[in-house]
Amino acid sequence: MHSFALKNLSEAKKYYHITENVADIADIESVSDTALEDYLEHVDARRVLHITYGLILMAKSGDGTPLFRDRLYETLRKYENEYFKVLEKHIGRHLKALGQS
Repeated sequence: MHSFALKNLSEAKKYYHITENVADIADIESVSDTALEDYLEHVDARRVLHITYGLILMAKSGDGTPLFRDRLYETLRKYENEYFKVLEKHIGRHLKALGQS
């Protein structure tokens, strides 16, 4: 998904204004499995996924089947508790930055 997001970043930037440094994002293919958990702690990598999520959800293969959507939703359902913990932590950072924590 992240490779797809990087390839489609210019399209997503038509709708979102972000400042990212793509050169600072590690090539996902070179990241070890054990390091993947921390990959989205990198602000630029996270921003790229954040603004391309709509394109990711709508992406289809040549035969019209979703490329990522079904597996993404399946994973979110399977790991719902973990997802909510990470989401709570992430939203908490935003609230703290706004002085709301």
